[in-house]
Amino acid sequence: MLLEASLEFETLDRIKTIVLSDPRVGELKGPWGRNSGRYRFIEIDLTMKVRDFQKAHRAAEEIKEKIKEGIPFVDHILIHYELMAKEMETTPVHRLTEVSFVLH
Repeated sequence: MLLEASLEFETLDRIKTIVLSDPRVGELKGPWGRNSGRYRFIEIDLTMKVRDFQKAHRAAEEIKEKIKEGIPFVDHILIHYELMAKEMETTPVHRLTEVSFVLH
């Protein structure tokens, strides 16, 4: 039987530290995550300080790689990201990016 459980506080805290160390991140909501067997599944909502989707996507991909390097057994990371609107720093524009990692 395969049981699922929420990620422990220490792992969530390490993920927060990794994400917030990137200067392109304006706001972090989450992270949320679960364990399924030994594998970890992570979801994060971000508001990015950049105002270009290509730059935000590149930042999200780099953050995913850093999480993968810093947290063992990550199988899947889903990052929802929004851009800060040019006119109003508090009005985000939404985008979603997703990546799966296959562990060998």
